[in-house]
Amino acid sequence: MQAYFMQGGGQGAGGQCFTDYTAEFMLTRGPYAILGYSWAGCTDGQEAWPRAAEWDEDFGEPTDEHCAETGAGTGVFARAWTGADVTWDCAAGHGTIARK
Repeated sequence: MQAYFMQGGGQGAGGQCFTDYTAEFMLTRGPYAILGYSWAGCTDGQEAWPRAAEWDEDFGEPTDEHCAETGAGTGVFARAWTGADVTWDCAAGHGTIARK
């Protein structure tokens, strides 16, 4: 089991940041994993924690066991899912999720 956490409970996160966290998760996760805020969000219900729209989408299952570099020295890593192609560009420091 692997747990992935957004720093600071996702406060101040949005748009590209959510895509980046979700792409990292989808590229590297194993068969059992969760993505969330750790203990952040365990409140009395009065605090609203930001939620990535991607977390409510069904991207299916990974069709590749691991992510792999798209070409020698490119610094771009990819992993295919049944419902999306996910990449991470190390030079840009950002990920993409291309829905199928």
